[in-house]
Amino acid sequence: MNFSEYTFGFADANTEFLRIENYFDNVFYDPQDNLKNIIDGWPFIVVGRKGVGKSAYCAKIRSLQNECFFTSYLPFRQFEYSTFEKTSTDKNVTGTQKFIHSWNFLLLSLIFKSLKNEMNITESESLDNVVSTLEKLGFSIDFNYKQFVTTLSKIKTGVNLKIFDVSYEHEFGNKPDNYLNRISTINDYMMNNLKDIYLGDSKLLLLIDGVDDVLRFKKNRTEILNSLIRSIDYLNNSFTKHKINIKIVIFIREEIFSLLNDTDMNKIKRDSSIKIDWYNNTDALKQIIKLRMMFSGISPDKVENEFANLFPKNIKNKPVWDYLLEFTLYKPRDIIQFFKCCQELYGIKNKLSYSEVKETIKYYSNQYFIEEMKNGLSGFVNDELISLIPSVLTKISTNSFTLEDFMLKINQQLPSKELDKSDIKLLLFTLYETGFIGQLIITGKGKYSKTSVQFKYRNPSSTLDYNNTFIVHRGITVGLGIKI
Repeated sequence: MNFSEYTFGFADANTEFLRIENYFDNVFYDPQDNLKNIIDGWPFIVVGRKGVGKSAYCAKIRSLQNECFFTSYLPFRQFEYSTFEKTSTDKNVTGTQKFIHSWNFLLLSLIFKSLKNEMNITESESLDNVVSTLEKLGFSIDFNYKQFVTTLSKIKTGVNLKIFDVSYEHEFGNKPDNYLNRISTINDYMMNNLKDIYLGDSKLLLLIDGVDDVLRFKKNRTEILNSLIRSIDYLNNSFTKHKINIKIVIFIREEIFSLLNDTDMNKIKRDSSIKIDWYNNTDALKQIIKLRMMFSGISPDKVENEFANLFPKNIKNKPVWDYLLEFTLYKPRDIIQFFKCCQELYGIKNKLSYSEVKETIKYYSNQYFIEEMKNGLSGFVNDELISLIPSVLTKISTNSFTLEDFMLKINQQLPSKELDKSDIKLLLFTLYETGFIGQLIITGKGKYSKTSVQFKYRNPSSTLDYNNTFIVHRGITVGLGIKI
């Protein structure tokens, strides 16, 4: 087969789920057997770096939906964090308590929406009671999450509050004192009714994906995220306690998850998270491509040979697979995008030569990898700085540099304002954490000294030392034309 005949998929798993029929029935690969634990076990936080396949797990779970297994997908890419921030319980309240009641309300409301509209539960007085009460309070069960958040924020800010309070008093028999009293009462009412809804053998998973956009929102960001995790933990505990066959799962970037440090959050991280990574099993990345080749029509007994014939056996005295991995961060998205680049440049070919592989790597670096670096920094670092990084690295003109080298070149690019050293350190720290730069580690002295290269994606427990010499990832240098 030619490269153009393979269905390697898309950069986004949700796009693959929507556009390619039965794709995840055939190409999903779970070498650590995490899927069953996500669905039936206790862990509810799926953590991993950008591009490791968190959304693929989410899409796979959605593909399993049947008459007894239901999923409700909540893409938070367009979540109105600025509107949600207005629902803070009280100015004097700090930490997770600021937003946990608002999150409880939102998630419980969306669960009732799923019970009615997706699971089509009928003849349930408890479900009907909650739907009716929410409607009277101004929350249509057909609202999307944005509409729920907007209406909730209006209650907190006092818009149409008198009308709401009249309905509230009629439903609950007392006059509310404040926002916390209003929302916590409704939450208790929903949870108490949820206990009485018979699900039989059916199960519902609420899947929260795409929380990356919270990085664009600075005010109370950590408190909002801490509260969300706490809320999911509380609700899942309640579902388990009352034998309610519902579970909420959140898929979150490792860099964002590391920002959370509230009281007892480490316990939740230890007990309730599953980390997706591939650095200890790079052959599994190869299997991802083989499965896509088989989906495209290659028989299982021939796929090993077909895969081996795509490229030269060795490049620069290395097995070709090991050589290609040097230009990635050991992530499925990187590997898939490299093969997509092969299609774009040499679609009519069934095998690439050494020079064609080199040309594809350069194309992949410029079209994908450098842009992936910029996207990975977005939200952590100022956009102006992100746009400067390629030119700064090019002007350094070598793949290794010091903190002082980097400061000099970046301030030359910003003649109108000189950056503080702490800003430069934050940028380098983020580049290191996301894997796009590494550091040279020197051990021993004199003729006994040894130098090793350390990258975060290959050494997850490593920490950055600003006194070390930094090294640029090969996936960046090849596109920028930096000498190695």
